[in-house]
Amino acid sequence: MAKQPHVLVISFPAQGHVAPLMKLSHLIVDHRINVIFVTSEFIHAKVTATMPVKNKASHFKDLIEKINQSNDDEQISCTLLMQPFGWALEEVAEKMGIKRAAVWLAGAGNLAFTTLHILKLIEDGNNRC
Repeated sequence: MAKQPHVLVISFPAQGHVAPLMKLSHLIVDHRINVIFVTSEFIHAKVTATMPVKNKASHFKDLIEKINQSNDDEQISCTLLMQPFGWALEEVAEKMGIKRAAVWLAGAGNLAFTTLHILKLIEDGNNRC
């Protein structure tokens, strides 16, 4: 029997990002796919006062390992990450052999401008992007 897909949805740690990703998560669940929704403790407290996790990449890896150890039948098979939050976390998922998808909630023009700006910075030798 094939394992059921299990998606880890990670919201950008800012207000205004949780509701759209939660709606998307509900649509994914409607297709009988398991979803775990994650946001920072800080935003969680605002939505439902702690500070956000300091080392997100390390916390993300620990979170996936904890979820995967809790049930062999429900391993995380995909992550859905908010951009720009997801770049560092994508590397963690890739190293763990987990499929990745990114979500951009702002307009397409904003994405194009941001991407072109980052590429220009890299082109100009600014490797700290």
